[in-house]
Parts: sequence; structure tokens; C-alpha cells
Amino acid sequence: EKTVTDVTTGEVMTIETEKIFTRQVDCDKFYKVFYDNIDQVSSLKSVISRNVLDYLSTNAGFNTGIIYLNKDVRKSICDKYNIKLSQLSRALADLKLTGLISGEQTILINPDIFWKGDEAARKSFKNMIMEVTFTIKPNLEGTHK
Repeated sequence: EKTVTDVTTGEVMTIETEKIFTRQVDCDKFYKVFYDNIDQVSSLKSVISRNVLDYLSTNAGFNTGIIYLNKDVRKSICDKYNIKLSQLSRALADLKLTGLISGEQTILINPDIFWKGDEAARKSFKNMIMEVTFTIKPNLEGTHK
């Protein structure tokens, strides 16, 4: 509250009240789908795989695309879609094979297809992802016949 008083008479001229309202926006209920590489999604023949992908995409972290696939999350997926753990495992393998997700316990949703967050963070995140390949060649020097 702010009171404005006349300095000569001491009379209260006006009382101003300022109220600030904040509202939290739930950003976890959407994700963007990028159609440039949508063939990977349409290649999924299993409804279970599509449902699991939807669950993972919806519940992935904001601006990270990461979901931690612990025991409770696995149970939640199985309960939601009325499937067995073996069916979930097959669906996850299918999603990895098609390149829609990667990882084992820490699942990363492919940011080229699905993203939940702002575009600047997506671009930054995509620039951070790198692949490391090791080539191991045997050293045959010093081997005896």
C-alpha cells in the first residue's frame, strides 16, 4: 500500500494499493513433435511401443529430454498401459532400435523428433550431444609363434 499525503495540510489525498499475482504455468503437459524425421515414429508397428514413447516423451525433463527409468517409473508405465515388464523391455528395445530413444536407466528422447522446452535450449542441447567411437587394434609385435 502506498499513501499520498498533502505536505501542507497533512491530508491523505489517495491510497494506492498494488497487488501482484503470479501463476505457475504447468510446462510438463506438452511436447513438440518435429516431422522432419517422423518416419522413425511411423515405422513403429507395436501399439505398446507407441504408448511407451508417448509416456516417455510426456514425462521427460523440461529442456533436457531425459527421463530416469527406475523401478517405480517402469511400474507406472506397466500399470498405465496394462502391460508386463517383458513387454515394456521389448518396447524400449524397439524404440532404441529405431533411434527414438537412447540409454538404459537414463533415457534420452531423440531431440530431433521430440522436445519439451524452448527452442534455444533444444539447439544448445543438440550441440552438446556427441558420439565417441573407439577403435581397438591388436598389437601383434612381440607375439611368439
